[in-house]
Amino acid sequence: MDRILKIGGYRATVIDHNYQHLEAMASIGVHYFYGDATRPDLLNSAGIDKAKLLVIALDDKEQITTLTQYVLQNYPHVHVLARAIDRHHVYQLWALGCRDIIRETYDSSLRIGRAAYEALGINSEQAADIISKFDTYDKKMMRVTAEAFDASLPFQDNDEYVKLVKDYMQQYAPELKESVASIINTEKQSGTSDKDTYADSTDKH
Repeated sequence: MDRILKIGGYRATVIDHNYQHLEAMASIGVHYFYGDATRPDLLNSAGIDKAKLLVIALDDKEQITTLTQYVLQNYPHVHVLARAIDRHHVYQLWALGCRDIIRETYDSSLRIGRAAYEALGINSEQAADIISKFDTYDKKMMRVTAEAFDASLPFQDNDEYVKLVKDYMQQYAPELKESVASIINTEKQSGTSDKDTYADSTDKH
């Protein structure tokens, strides 16, 4: 993350409790603070009051939630970009007021899904189109259902949320399936057409 921001002309400060990791980063010019990023005094020392953006990429779910809540409440000028461990963690962070949330395994799942379609014979462009449509569908469902999720209740007791998810899927999933089927059928027809064209050309010789 530091290198990505640095090429755009931005200066990042890294807070980490892994000293060996920090030493390695320091050798390539990374500015850092050692310790627990959820500690208010360490955040102050690192300059949170002057920061424009805080990227929370901790491994522990509870620490992510705690830090997100603390910064949103005490430094409302700071844009918080938080890592969510799972789907339900997204809703917990959303309930705290965070609106820039990255699901930990979601992007890799999309890439794997695209690769799976390609392995099944769908060309890369159409596989990408299928994944894009699913991504749009899923993100819209997350936004539509987020407000109904009660973070204080276990998932199984979130009756309003579960109902809303089911209603959304019942309304929009058939449309998504139809759209994907159309892409796949177009691919199959294109493949058949290419083979027929080759066969016709061979017959003429």
